[in-house]
Amino acid sequence: MRKVVLAGGTGHLGTVLKKKFLESGWEVLILSRKQPEKEDGVSYLFWDGEHLGTWVHVLESADTVINLSGESIRRRFTRKNRAILTDSRLLPTNAIGKAIAACDKPPRLWINFSGISLFSGLNELQDETSTAVGEGYLAQLTKRWEAAF
Repeated sequence: MRKVVLAGGTGHLGTVLKKKFLESGWEVLILSRKQPEKEDGVSYLFWDGEHLGTWVHVLESADTVINLSGESIRRRFTRKNRAILTDSRLLPTNAIGKAIAACDKPPRLWINFSGISLFSGLNELQDETSTAVGEGYLAQLTKRWEAAF
């Protein structure tokens, strides 16, 4: 059975992906800062999104790791909230990178979610080869997040 690890898998996107992976017969492991309810076919492991811990072993031999970590951007961009948004994205990405580097048999694929704010305008098709970077706080946050990956 193929195994996927969803970091931050209790949010909206994680819930959708979890369902799709389960329907496709995958083993689903979710790294979460919250104590989840019991759920068939899903294993939950606590992590703080910053430090290596007992969760690291689940990355060993995983087929795929998907990092969905990050607090919702639906908030005012005060100094405090900017720090929360930044830390909730960069710290988990760094922790996952360190954990994967420590694996004897690392996951075959690591997908790190990002933000559309990186792109400058959406009037034309843009992808990872696009060079124009958006402006403002969210664009800079996304740029830093992708650099951490």
